[in-house]
Amino acid sequence: MFNPVTKIKYTLKYDSKVTLRVYNILGQLIKEIVNSFESKGFKEIIWNGTNEFGNQVSTGVYFYKLTARHNAGSLTGDFVDQKKLVIIR
Repeated sequence: MFNPVTKIKYTLKYDSKVTLRVYNILGQLIKEIVNSFESKGFKEIIWNGTNEFGNQVSTGVYFYKLTARHNAGSLTGDFVDQKKLVIIR
């Protein structure tokens, strides 16, 4: 059995509410990897190629969407990033 692992790296400028979700090519949610408040700094998350049920996803194109929301008084520093992932077995 092949077990792909993908490292997703990002840096937060501010303490932020972070969500990191993986979607298939149809835009369907495959897995929510992060949904928490995180302190500023460098982060590295590992996705092991599984869906919400722990099953390995099939070969194909996937996307991850990272959202970081920072609200402090009049400062707002929302950040959204989306990148493509390709799973090949």
